Amino acid sequence: MRLGSRLEELVMDTIQVRDLMRGGSAPVNELESVGVVLKRLLEEGRKEMFVIGEDGRLLGAITLGDLYEPLRNPDAAQTLRAKDVMYTDVPVLCENDRLSEAIGRWKQVSRDRLPVVDSLETRRLVGELSAGDILAVYSQEVLHKEARLARFERRAAGEKPETTFVELPGEYVVALVTLPDSFPEMSLRELGARQRFGVNIIELKRRMPGGQERRIIPDPSTELKPGDGLIVVGRPSEIARLGDPVRLAEIAAARLATEKAPAAAGPALTPEEES
Repeated sequence: MRLGSRLEELVMDTIQVRDLMRGGSAPVNELESVGVVLKRLLEEGRKEMFVIGEDGRLLGAITLGDLYEPLRNPDAAQTLRAKDVMYTDVPVLCENDRLSEAIGRWKQVSRDRLPVVDSLETRRLVGELSAGDILAVYSQEVLHKEARLARFERRAAGEKPETTFVELPGEYVVALVTLPDSFPEMSLRELGARQRFGVNIIELKRRMPGGQERRIIPDPSTELKPGDGLIVVGRPSEIARLGDPVRLAEIAAARLATEKAPAAAGPALTPEEES
């Protein structure tokens, strides 16, 4: 039984184009002059720009190569418009397409990026997807190799999980930090993970009495408990400090001292007594 290729396809079936696409560069209006298009291509360091109509509908694309012949005529930069030099045979992706379907579109054209539209009927441009992004997520999700992509899933009751891939800076990682049994209960605000350690806590995993795992998107008032698993984004050295039981104990001691300070100083004086 040959299951390998089918299993890989199933993995790519779980990811939609909307999960991986980027905003991309602002499109070119069909009435823009060729000179303006060339200026934007050079300034933004792009090889290609997508062209939209007055109604926002995707019409085609322009590459630097498409501008070579028109710009040999000095007058062309002002007289020709984007619609005059664009090519319209551009394969498009829809937001709801699965990556397993999207991969086949690259067979039709030798381009690094393809435009993403809301639907084939309206063709409103909503972003772009690059072949490099697909290779990165394939390497991470199928081949299980390290990549600079963090996969976030937000779940709402009764709804399909919403997945987003975020590219992390080179020095950042996503890691799980489990709070030790000695951890004194405190809120996320009191822990001050961002201020003290420079990391962001994006999710909390809590083991429930029945053995089930509860996943929580925390807010500053969320109470943290021993054994909680914190999904954090940060530099490895900063994440290691957050997981240090000694450092956590110091924070708890400092908090306890702060809470006892007003009581040790005695009751507060009224304005009349102070005068």
